[in-house]
Amino acid sequence: MPYEELPHTADIRVRVIGATHREIFREAAQALMAVMYGLQSSQQTISPVRHEVHLTEEDTGLLLHSFLSEVIFLSETSGTVFTAFEVNVLEDQLDAVLLGVPFDPDVHGMGHEVKGVSLSGMRILNKEGQNVLEILFDI
Repeated sequence: MPYEELPHTADIRVRVIGATHREIFREAAQALMAVMYGLQSSQQTISPVRHEVHLTEEDTGLLLHSFLSEVIFLSETSGTVFTAFEVNVLEDQLDAVLLGVPFDPDVHGMGHEVKGVSLSGMRILNKEGQNVLEILFDI
């Protein structure tokens, strides 16, 4: 799995690794769904629900924050657990298709309520040709 949970006293901090910004955005969204719903990769099945997201921001960090905030909003308001993300990032613009399944408490009730994504401490670094994101989910 290209993300891992890091120690944090109150919230959930994750590290995401990817070769491109596209991968970082996709894997960060997968990590968010895993935190919110306790998803395992084996639970990511056929996804009949579809949402499109189009965003523009000043920089990559704000674009990532807006994207993950939109994923939380759409998940909660539509009752959807997103299982796949088709993401295209071009400088300050993002176009994404979110694929998911209806929320089922028997399957998806093992996670944490995420109130938001913190800008504090969020950083994307380039280490040895890989993009490394550290981000905090406020629970």
